[in-house]
Amino acid sequence: MCTSGIGARAPGIMKSAEASDRIIAVDGCPVNCASKTLELAGFKVDRQIVISELGVKKTRDRNPGDEEVSEVLEKVMEILQSE
Repeated sequence: MCTSGIGARAPGIMKSAEASDRIIAVDGCPVNCASKTLELAGFKVDRQIVISELGVKKTRDRNPGDEEVSEVLEKVMEILQSE
């Protein structure tokens, strides 16, 4: 689900999240905005993944390239499949 939609309390997104078996928050950095947004909306986060802990340095100066995005996606999938 879109965490912005959760924060906005968009009815369709909220219903879909409520019907989910588990909630996985993907945060970009240790500030944990996605996790906090979900928790403030009343959802229990079952698993959190912090992208900056996977080797992606957060900066204001650049966007990640396709290769970096693919590497992170692969790492996230490995984490989720190992559970």
